[in-house]
Amino acid sequence: MHPLRTLASFTCCILPVITLGYLAACAIWPFRNCPRCGGTGRHASPSGRAYRHCRRCKGSGGRFRLGVLITNRLRRLVKSSR
Repeated sequence: MHPLRTLASFTCCILPVITLGYLAACAIWPFRNCPRCGGTGRHASPSGRAYRHCRRCKGSGGRFRLGVLITNRLRRLVKSSR
């Protein structure tokens, strides 16, 4: 068997498994840590003495994962096309 065919068939078989695994992980853990505040929900003020709520996550410390954002957008598109 040709090595490139073996690699292509392996890639075609493993890619759906990885995709479904990521979507399952997005269903279980829809949030990730906010990159700006590191998941704390706050960041230091310019003086360094006080803390303020993070603007990106609005103080929650979490942001939606990319897979969750894509599935939500697709659901909205399907719902609006009916």
